[in-house]
Amino acid sequence: MRKQQHLDELTLQVAQLQEENKKVRQMIDGASDLYINFASENNVLRAQVAELTDRLRSLNSVLQIASEVSGFAFDIPDIPDNLLEPWQLPCPIQPIAASADMFQY
Repeated sequence: MRKQQHLDELTLQVAQLQEENKKVRQMIDGASDLYINFASENNVLRAQVAELTDRLRSLNSVLQIASEVSGFAFDIPDIPDNLLEPWQLPCPIQPIAASADMFQY
């Protein structure tokens, strides 16, 4: 009788652990999906930054040529190179508000 009761308790515990594993697996899958989405968006943004930087350099060179030809001095700011100085952020840090139940499913 005690062995049967112990077996039933262990069987119940196995079922509970399997259910917990399933929930943890779902949370990991959800976090992995979010990571993949953020990584792809980050890659798109990096490509856009490179594209816009090239355009800005082109426009600055046009301004430089125009200032040399016309004789007027234009104020052309230097473009920061984030690849050479990655510790300097190109924009100010914005605080991010997070709620306590942000990762609850």
